[in-house]
Amino acid sequence: MNTSNSNSSSYKLDNYKLDKMQTGNQTFFLEKLGRDCEPLQYIRELTVNSIQAIQERMKNNTDNYLGQIIWDVDWQFLQHFGTYKLQISDNGTGMTPEHIRERIRDLATSGRTQSYKENFGVGAKITAGVLNPYGLVYKSWVDDKGCLTKFHKDFHLNEYGLERIELENGLYSPFMDISNDEKCNPIDTCGTSITLLGKSEDDTTVISSEKSLKWIVYYLNSKFFEIPNNITIKVRVFNKIDSKEWPQNERDTSASQFRIIKSMKQNLGEHSIASGIEEFETVKIHWFILPEEGVRQDDLWNCRTQSAAIYQGELYEVRSNKQALARIRDFGIIYGTNRMVIYAEPKEQRLDVYPDLSRKSLQIDGGGLPWDIWCADFRQNMPQEIKDMMDGVSSKISGKDHRQKIADRLKEIEHLMRISRYKRNTTGPISAGGHLPGGLLRRSELIQSNTHGGGRNGGGRGLDIYAAYRRSGEPNAIETSFHNNIPDIKWVSIKNGSRFEDDELEDRAAMYLERENTLQINEDFRVFTDLIDHQIPLRPDVDSLETKDVIQEYIASQLVEVVMGIQSLKGSRVWDDDEIKQALSPEALTSASIPRFTLIRQVNKVIGQRRGSAPSNDVANTDES
Repeated sequence: MNTSNSNSSSYKLDNYKLDKMQTGNQTFFLEKLGRDCEPLQYIRELTVNSIQAIQERMKNNTDNYLGQIIWDVDWQFLQHFGTYKLQISDNGTGMTPEHIRERIRDLATSGRTQSYKENFGVGAKITAGVLNPYGLVYKSWVDDKGCLTKFHKDFHLNEYGLERIELENGLYSPFMDISNDEKCNPIDTCGTSITLLGKSEDDTTVISSEKSLKWIVYYLNSKFFEIPNNITIKVRVFNKIDSKEWPQNERDTSASQFRIIKSMKQNLGEHSIASGIEEFETVKIHWFILPEEGVRQDDLWNCRTQSAAIYQGELYEVRSNKQALARIRDFGIIYGTNRMVIYAEPKEQRLDVYPDLSRKSLQIDGGGLPWDIWCADFRQNMPQEIKDMMDGVSSKISGKDHRQKIADRLKEIEHLMRISRYKRNTTGPISAGGHLPGGLLRRSELIQSNTHGGGRNGGGRGLDIYAAYRRSGEPNAIETSFHNNIPDIKWVSIKNGSRFEDDELEDRAAMYLERENTLQINEDFRVFTDLIDHQIPLRPDVDSLETKDVIQEYIASQLVEVVMGIQSLKGSRVWDDDEIKQALSPEALTSASIPRFTLIRQVNKVIGQRRGSAPSNDVANTDES
C-alpha cells in the first residue's frame, strides 16, 4: 500500500493495522434493542446477574455460604423521597468502581464470561436501562468497602451513561464512597443492590402496569426451569393493591409477605400426576401430566398446558394454552392435550444451540430448533403413562361410528372422489405433473433441513416418485391404484372431557389431524346443537337420540367429503402445503359445515324412509321452485 498518498496526512497515523469500528448514536441502538425484548426481560437479566455473582463467590468459599437474592422495596429511598422503588439485592461478589465502569458504562462489555452462548454483556443495560431512564442506582460492597453510582439517560444530551456526582471536595466523579449503614438484606461483607427509578422521581416501580400484586413472583416462577442449588430468591408481595395500605417500613409485616421463588421443575413436580424424561440423540424431552381438574395457582406460576425449550436452566419459546396445543399434538398427543406440559432440552454437546439477543428464542446456525425430529422421536417412543391418559379420554367419547356408512355411501360416487396418483415412469403412456412425497426424509436430511431454518414434514424431492395430476406434454408416468383413505371420525365434547373450553374447537365445527388421519368434530358447536334442537320436536314419533345420530352422520359425511376433496389437491403447482393446511383448518371446515338446507332435507328423507312419514312444517321439503 502506498502511504505517500497526499490524503494520508489528514489522518492520525498509529501502529495499529485496524481502524476499529465504533458505535455511533448508541442511544438509538440501545433503545431499539430494548424495544425488541420482552417487557419483563429486565427482571430476568438482573436476577441472572445476581445468580452469576453468587456463583462466582461460591468458587472462593469453602464454608456453608448460601446465596440469597431479594426483590424488595428500597426502604431508604422511600424514607427520603416518599416513593416506592423496586430494588434487587444479592450477597454475591459485589463490584468495585473499576468493575462497575467496565460492566455498565460500555454497551457490550461484561466482567464475567461473555459469549454468544452465555452472557452477552448487554442485557441489564438494555432492558432495565431503557425502561428506567430516570436511573438505575447501583450500591455495591467488596470486603465491606462500598460505592455508589447511577446509570441513567441525560435527556438534554439524549445519551445514556454514568451520572457524575459532585463530591465533598467539589470534584465530580461517577462514583462515591458509601458507608455500611447503606446496606440492605442480604448484603454482608459483599454484595450489590440495584434500585429501579423508573421514568421519574415519582414513578412507582414496585408494581407492574397490569396492577398485578404477584407479577415478579409469577414471572420468575415461570421463567426458570431450574434454580441453582444453594441459592434462594425471595420477592416481597403486597397484600393490597391500594398504595395507601402498603407498609411504611421494612419491619411492618402486616401488609406484605415474602414468597420464595420455585422453579417450574419444582412446581410441576409437586402438582403433576405423572412425569418423566425421554432421552434421544440430540434432546431430552421432559413431560408432565397435569391432573384432570387442573391446577389453580394461576397467580403464582404458569400452571396451564404449555410447551417450551430449556436452555441453561431457563425456558425459551414458551407456548401456553391454545398456542401450545398444535405443538403438543405434533408430539402425538391428540387427547388430553390440555393436561400436558412438554419441554425440549437440546443437548449442547450435540447441537450448537444459542439464544437470540432478545432471548425470545433459541437458534442453531441461524435457524430454528429441529422440532420435527424431536416430535417424531417422541411419537415413536410414547411413554405408557401418556398412552393410558389418552385412552382414558378417548374412551369417554360417545356416539356411533359412522365411518363405514360414509364409506359405503361414497362408493356410489367413487369416480368423483377419486384421488389419482401417478408413478414416474419414462415409458409410461400418461403425462403427469406436480409431486407427491414418496417417502420420509432420512434423519440426516431432516436434521439438515431443520437446523437451517425450516424443514419439511413429508418426503423430499429425492424421493419424489409420485406425480399429482395429469398435464399435457411428453408421457412420463403410469397411473397407480386408487387411494380412498377415509379419516376416523370422533365427536368430541366438553361434557365428556374429550375437549375443553377455549381450545382450538371453541365455536368451530371440526379439526382434521392429518398425521393421525382423524377428524375431530365438535359436538358442542352451536350450529350443530341448534340444528338438533330444532329437528327433534319436528319428529315426536322418533326417538331423539336417533334424530341426533342421523344428523351427526350426515354432518360427518359432509366434512369427510371436504377433507378428502382438499387432500386430492395435494401436489398441485398452485396449492402449496400452507394453502392445503389453510383449506383444512378449523375455520375452513366450519365454513364447509354451515350450509344446512340440503342437510336438513337429507336427514328428513332418511328418517322418513325409516318411519314411513314426513315431519310436520318441514320447510326443507318444499319445492325448490
